[in-house]
Amino acid sequence: MPNSGAGLYFVVGRLISEIVARHSAYGDSLAPYLWIAEHIRDALRIGATNPGDATPGSKRTHPDWMQAIAYLADHESDSNFAKHSPELIRSVYSRQFALGKAVQDLASAGFVVQIVGDKVDIPECVRAQLEVEIDLLARSVGGLRILEAACTAIAPTFNPLTEHFQLVRRVDASGNNTTLNAQIPWGYAMQLGLKYLYAKGGHFAGDRLARLIRLLTASIAVYDIQPYSPYETMFLATFGVMTYLRDAATYDAIFALPQLRRTHARAMYHGLFNETQRQGVYDGVRFDAVIKIADLVLEMAAMTRMTKVSIHELAGQAGWGIGRTKLLVDRFLAFEHGNVNQELGYPPIYSTVNSMFRPLLKLDDSTYVLLPASVAALATLESLLGFARLIDGSVDQKMGNLIEDFLRRELTKKGIAFTSGKYDFRPARTSRDRHLQSDVDFAIETDEYVVFFEVKKKPLTRLARSGDDVVILSDLAESLVRSQIQAFQHESLLHSVPDFVVFNEAEPERQSRIVLNGRRVARVSVSLLDFDSFQDPASLQKFLEIGCMVQFSHPDVTEQSKLDKVASRFGELRTFAEKVGQFGDPDTRSFSESLFTSVPQLLLVLAHSHDAKSFWTQLSRTRSMFTGSRNFYTDFSRFAQPTPVDTPLPP
Repeated sequence: MPNSGAGLYFVVGRLISEIVARHSAYGDSLAPYLWIAEHIRDALRIGATNPGDATPGSKRTHPDWMQAIAYLADHESDSNFAKHSPELIRSVYSRQFALGKAVQDLASAGFVVQIVGDKVDIPECVRAQLEVEIDLLARSVGGLRILEAACTAIAPTFNPLTEHFQLVRRVDASGNNTTLNAQIPWGYAMQLGLKYLYAKGGHFAGDRLARLIRLLTASIAVYDIQPYSPYETMFLATFGVMTYLRDAATYDAIFALPQLRRTHARAMYHGLFNETQRQGVYDGVRFDAVIKIADLVLEMAAMTRMTKVSIHELAGQAGWGIGRTKLLVDRFLAFEHGNVNQELGYPPIYSTVNSMFRPLLKLDDSTYVLLPASVAALATLESLLGFARLIDGSVDQKMGNLIEDFLRRELTKKGIAFTSGKYDFRPARTSRDRHLQSDVDFAIETDEYVVFFEVKKKPLTRLARSGDDVVILSDLAESLVRSQIQAFQHESLLHSVPDFVVFNEAEPERQSRIVLNGRRVARVSVSLLDFDSFQDPASLQKFLEIGCMVQFSHPDVTEQSKLDKVASRFGELRTFAEKVGQFGDPDTRSFSESLFTSVPQLLLVLAHSHDAKSFWTQLSRTRSMFTGSRNFYTDFSRFAQPTPVDTPLPP
């Protein structure tokens, strides 16, 4: 049993969760247990300004038990608990009520699990039974029916501005959470439908579909990864950071869908590769021929529903013969029969999902299924990136430069001025001080800000999306943290060198100067594709702050070596952040001027910008808006000031 105030505070918190969840699941009495536990928790945080104070390193890590006992004695006859209406209790503890209801629903379906502390224990035999039942139901309903039902259900969430389904966290900042229930994991349902695409289903499919959706909802709710309040980010502390990151990755993988706007996919695969690269050949097939078919496929995709595509229609639009078109589609753009998500089980693990790598799913010898445009677009881009690797095995090593060149061209198209190039402030060329030389990927300037953008090609891998702690940290360290280090280095030098000169290596005489002139500096990390919840401004700022304070340890030697590299990145980040007052300054919110975005997000912002000021205003607007969705596209559509959509989009 931990003996620090922090440890006891969280232990009592878990006890309260268990009391309420057992009440919800089994009808156990709340009185007087909840009242006593709440008062003990209050006693443990006497004098603390917020629950985050009860963490290692705070001034008050040991409770004053005499004060706590006196507090309890003073409140012995307090009638606060009696004043707690059932509605108020349900509102405050909505998460625990949902967890208890999920346990109850599973029990009603014949799957008995137990509440242990603030978690649900699922015995292996029950997990295996659930997996078998889910697969049997999915097969008996049929994959096409599942996909059609899912598309119909999520269609109302489609946003025409971003062209994304808004499958996001539903939270209530008002505290009136009585209407919030466990969300349906439509992402999981669709991946399951793809796994059983070729199962025809049978009689009573409607009843079985309803049972399947209820079972999926309850079986995921017991893992307790859905937030019900936006404040868990605000009060995130060192004790819970890994659970927070793991739950964030798992939520995105199970409840949401990987998406990309159709126009952005086309812009990226046309813009990342030059004419010479697009003429590359693999096994007799030219890259531009695959791109031509990809363009046609995306044009056929509907916005909110599935589409069936005929090879005859594709060949006709391409102006090619059936044989040539079918060979190209089957080899590079379509999944063969029974090759999608075949390892997907329960609980769903994202590393077993492969549906995002090709846009077409072969239904029979001449017909393909095409998912809604935003889902198909990402799969199309992934398939073309895969073809590019077949032509050039080193394309991944070149990707960082390809992204930078692409973004600079897009900025130029919009008439947005930027600075990019190298700098070298070493006193002598033989100096080994690497912190005095680097590249600025690009920087924009407004009257109030100098904004440094640093691009990293590192993706959020499928293992990270599956909730692997070490991989999550490693992926974030090599993308977000590493790029922030570079941007902080630029900022540090901008404050210290008398003349911040950036030059073009090919033409050293072409120089640009960045002068601070009392302006603020912001740092933007850019990834090729979305990192989903990890690009939420509030989450990333907390993550960077906590990462600079904690030690990373793992019992496995190999895993520890990976964490040592993560710790090294954070050590370097902390050094630079302290230099410019973005960490350790009590008067400044740590990393408040840091953002993490992606190429698709920048393309969306650029579409609604006309100069550097409007570009930065649109991009940064959502960082001060705390909604709890942790989704850029949802928050952009709420708070940005976009150019109106003139014409309605097709269904």
